[in-house]
Amino acid sequence: MGNLDHGTIELDLTDIQYVRLPESVEGKRSKVEKKDVLISIAADVGMVGLVRNENMDAYINQHVALARPVKTLNVEFIAWFLVSDLGLRQLQTLQRGATKIGLTLGDIRNLTIKLPSLPVQQEIVRILDDLFAKEQNAKDLCDLIDQIEVIKKKHPRQSLLGRAGDK
Repeated sequence: MGNLDHGTIELDLTDIQYVRLPESVEGKRSKVEKKDVLISIAADVGMVGLVRNENMDAYINQHVALARPVKTLNVEFIAWFLVSDLGLRQLQTLQRGATKIGLTLGDIRNLTIKLPSLPVQQEIVRILDDLFAKEQNAKDLCDLIDQIEVIKKKHPRQSLLGRAGDK
């Protein structure tokens, strides 16, 4: 669950935990495959991740549901739908429990996902990818501006930037 986050479908692989997998059916059933959608179903319900790497040797735990959509659907669209306000609200509405809040695998199976045609799904994903790329470019530019300001403050006379700022 530590590899999932709200507001994104990207897996956070900065902190990987290694386990010794039992030779049971349960161990094999929990192995992820490329294009699997992972959904947190316990504690912090509604975090979503999309498995993009087919060579990923990873397994889910009991706090994560593994959804393997049929091949004719755009899995990125499904993942983004679950992250959307409509999808998240549906997941949160299904939560139950007093001390240990969560969802069941049956709840995940019974989700209602409004699917436009495949070309429309693909276009929505393309637009989202474009928007997130622009957002990342803007963040990178802000980081660069911050770095320039630090250099100007540390070396106001020695740097070209400092001299340019004096004119």
